[in-house]
Amino acid sequence: MQEYTKNVKRKIRELAGLLYERELNEEIIKLDEHFEVWRKGELSPFDLAEKIHHFHQHPARELYALPVTTMALKMYWWPGTTSR
Repeated sequence: MQEYTKNVKRKIRELAGLLYERELNEEIIKLDEHFEVWRKGELSPFDLAEKIHHFHQHPARELYALPVTTMALKMYWWPGTTSR
């Protein structure tokens, strides 16, 4: 595996952080849609709790577990893409 300079490694971490934030925001927006339905009384608190649990167990963990280089490379190669 190629060794990168400190500056390149720092830039990769920076890009990965930006991508993580962008993708996490997208997932939170999806979760917020369930809160809106709950506020209207169209979703029970139990169902909302299940949606929150699913968010925590899946998208949030999947994003957190991605290696920094994978996220940075994804941003580099597919700049307009945020879906996995």
